Amino acid sequence: MVIATRTAAAGNGIKVLALGLDVIEGASKARDARRFAAMAETLRARGYAFSLRRFDPAAELGAACVATLEEEKPTIVFPSFYDRSLYGALASSGLPFVGSSARSLELLGSRSRLKKLWKDKGIDVPSYFLVQRTRSGPISGRRLVVLAKDFPYIVRPDAENGPCVSDAPSIAFDARALSSSVDACLVEHDELIVEHFLGGFGAREYTVAMIGNGKDALMLPAEIQLKEERPIRAATREDRLRGLVKAVAVADEMRELLVTFARRALDAASVRDYARCDLIEVEGRVCALDAKGLPPMPDPWFEECAAGAGLGPSEYITAIFEAALSRSKTSRK
Repeated sequence: MVIATRTAAAGNGIKVLALGLDVIEGASKARDARRFAAMAETLRARGYAFSLRRFDPAAELGAACVATLEEEKPTIVFPSFYDRSLYGALASSGLPFVGSSARSLELLGSRSRLKKLWKDKGIDVPSYFLVQRTRSGPISGRRLVVLAKDFPYIVRPDAENGPCVSDAPSIAFDARALSSSVDACLVEHDELIVEHFLGGFGAREYTVAMIGNGKDALMLPAEIQLKEERPIRAATREDRLRGLVKAVAVADEMRELLVTFARRALDAASVRDYARCDLIEVEGRVCALDAKGLPPMPDPWFEECAAGAGLGPSEYITAIFEAALSRSKTSRK
């Protein structure tokens, strides 16, 4: 099943095809619709043509993508989600698309693989270990849970963006709580990452948006702030949706340090065109937490990051597409 939405034709000859999923849930579907509507409005105002195709998540997405590309004949594609077969179809088509390669997104899809890469590159990360349910049943890493001493820990699925039982972070302050959190998460996930939690009082958390490629890429830091005092700096997705968390552009002495650190982290992951890197600073120590190769777009946090560099909502979205088009032209020379 493919659902199509089109805007008016454009005058600059560039046709954008955005690819999304047909989201079932009401609130998620409404947010998704608002994002694509904002993108369509921005690009149309800048002279782009715009088409949106939504795929049934149960469909064979590679085949659906091939058929859609043949019908739409876009200049450039904006995939808003990652699927291996869909990205295979995009690669085979030879058409330029916005965002990182399948290889980079596969890397970013595993928190442990990304953190191992960062450690190997000398990029500081919180200490962590893996807990895995093997095919034969035994749990690998259980002994590390029993021996853990560096409390508190946060327990999450190794798969990036995977919620653990509920959206609330599973933070454990003692051995019993850690064992309980691990057992609860293993009900839904086969691979967990157990990470030393640094988000206590005195911690400052940041997100750094990237637009562009190579040494000319813009690195745009913002501080993530809770609107209410909490003993533990742990914000859920629900907090964000309810407006209890905000991003504030960084203009203090931390800016240069954050830009340099995030550039190293994102370069190591080989992201392209646009991405976000989440960092935490505790008593002068900066650690990389996560990176997103397909952050929601448009997005309030990305918007705040861009505003710190004087880019408005329409300007940063256009800049992302221009970065992808420029990269594509350069790669074909």
